[in-house]
Amino acid sequence: MPAQSVERSFSCTNLTLVDSVRKSARVVCGPLARPGPEVRTADSGEWACAVAHGLNRDAGFRHPREMQSAHTSPLLFPAENARLALIWLPALGVPARKYQRFAEALTAQGISSLLHEWRGTGAHAARASRSVDWGYRELLESDIPESAAALRAAQPDVPLVFAGHSIGGQFAALAAALDGGAAGVVPVASGVPNWRLFPSPLKWLIAGFGHALPPVTHTVGHYPGEWFRFAGREAGQLMRDWSGTVRRGHYNALKGLPSDFDARLAALELPVLGLRFDRDSLVPAASLEALVGALGGHRKEIRSFDAEALGVPANHFAWMRQPERVAEAIGTWWTQGAR
Repeated sequence: MPAQSVERSFSCTNLTLVDSVRKSARVVCGPLARPGPEVRTADSGEWACAVAHGLNRDAGFRHPREMQSAHTSPLLFPAENARLALIWLPALGVPARKYQRFAEALTAQGISSLLHEWRGTGAHAARASRSVDWGYRELLESDIPESAAALRAAQPDVPLVFAGHSIGGQFAALAAALDGGAAGVVPVASGVPNWRLFPSPLKWLIAGFGHALPPVTHTVGHYPGEWFRFAGREAGQLMRDWSGTVRRGHYNALKGLPSDFDARLAALELPVLGLRFDRDSLVPAASLEALVGALGGHRKEIRSFDAEALGVPANHFAWMRQPERVAEAIGTWWTQGAR
């Protein structure tokens, strides 16, 4: 974090920016905003409101920390002279802010990142209920493309990689298949949640959970994460979509989405880096291998971390407390031939 910062909150047309920036930084008020007349710097109390396609190329480097639109509240961490831009999709039920240290570690690697906020999680205003529901379709056709557009506008001419943690890694692959302009995919502690890929007796618990979710979510009206001590209050359709991949082991039957999704994944000619942690019981090696294997192309790499390499326990979540090695792995992968 910068030694000195200033905080302001203001609105620019349809976008609110709550900014914590380095002193003297120049700020552009969001790629979704319309241009406004004011252009001011943080030093003098001035702020910039301009469309990202225009002023941001000439107004100096941007340092917005939080952007809020009607749908998402992504956190943007720009790297100076960035060589890569990475859209980060969190684990289920995990607020974007929990990955701030990871984003700062990416910045040290010359990688700009945008931390996507899942609908219904963290700073996002929506909360799942019987009358407020969504699934993979809404996230893949609306929310994630909106964040990707914001990152591209903020970092024009920089290659964009889709990456994510746990379910976010699956969404990274699915979003890249629909996006058409991705430069790579990086799933971290992620994989196809096919129950058959897990060791016994865990596989039977996951299979039962996958079969239980549709009746539970239809009855309750949403997914009550507190009942199962897994994730939070989630949308019913979202969890029914996820449970379908648990039962079937593929992505071809997601409601409202292409029925040939697996073929679209296989058609991707992108570099892929899969990262896992050797004590991660939620993502066995076979699960990650299935996800990486589902993607096309020949530049595919899988790397595993142990506790010694990470400096923290090598499980599903502990790496977030000390994410520098993970950020370094992504930076090295991109430098050594992914691009």
